[in-house]
Parts: sequence; structure tokens; C-alpha cells
Amino acid sequence: MVGVGTMWPESVALAIAVPQDGWSLLLRRNDFQPEPGFAPYHGRDIHGREVALFLPNWAALQWSHVPHNLLSRFESSAKDALYQVNVQAAHASGVRHHAELVERFLRFMRRSAK
Repeated sequence: MVGVGTMWPESVALAIAVPQDGWSLLLRRNDFQPEPGFAPYHGRDIHGREVALFLPNWAALQWSHVPHNLLSRFESSAKDALYQVNVQAAHASGVRHHAELVERFLRFMRRSAK
């Protein structure tokens, strides 16, 4: 499984779309500062092993459901020491449960973080 990266302006976040599995993730620093390490992934294929460079403790993250609002899709978030990750379900994905969305992220990481 592979995602496609899009770096936000000023290197403040890296969005990774995983369209074949119906979700995406957004990775950013907890202090909201730019992360130059995101630049090489803009417009490139990204696997779990690249995400693990920023989130080495990905398997132990504590996830929280982000409340729904008019603009958001189903979403969950987690933080480690340096980074925050948000995962969002695509509208047509069929994801309707927090645990299912988090499991898609974990499956992506397990399949390619080796």
C-alpha cells in the first residue's frame, strides 16, 4: 500500500493520501514550526517506513476521535513527542467508526514500515 505526499506551504505539514484504502493523513510538528524533512516527499509515493521516520512510536500512539463538524470528515488524531498525526476517512470510504479508521492507518504502517 502506498500514499502520495503533498507538502503544505512553508513545510508546516505533510498530507498523505491513500486513495486505494479510502483515507488520508496529515502530519505536522506539535509546535507548528516548519519541518524541512517533509520537502523530499512532496509529490512522491510514501510508504509506512517513511512515515515511521517521523513517528517511530506509531504502534503505541494513543488515538482520539475528532468531533464531527460541517467541514470535516470522520477523523482521529494522535500525538507523540514531536509530531501530531490526523487520519481522515474519505467521504465514499464507508468508514464510520473510530477504530476502523485507526486500523487502516496501522495496517498501512505494518505493511510497509519494515
